[in-house]
Amino acid sequence: MPDALPAPDDLVQLQRELDAADNALADFAQSKTAEYRARFPEPRQALQRARWTEEDIAEFGRLRQAVQDLRTAVRQHPTTVRAHAAGCARETAQARKTAARRRADRGQDRSPDGSPGC
Repeated sequence: MPDALPAPDDLVQLQRELDAADNALADFAQSKTAEYRARFPEPRQALQRARWTEEDIAEFGRLRQAVQDLRTAVRQHPTTVRAHAAGCARETAQARKTAARRRADRGQDRSPDGSPGC
């Protein structure tokens, strides 16, 4: 199994942004699904549940586009391109995701100003 290429800070940051955007998209979809289910609870109201407002559709599209743009940025990052050429794309992607999670976990132990929390 080939070794992963080191994930530079900017690529790890892109992964963190991608993870956050992915979570925002999923959270939005789940909240709207729950909202429409609560507004139209009857089985015969399935069509009403499926008809989101134009604003909701636009927001979903905006969030989805943000995810796509970040995926493209990660795919086109020089380290990702080199990893594909070297045959270690899977290992490098896993290392990048692990580093992003690790950094996110460390960030949760800090106060809003970035200093260590209690």
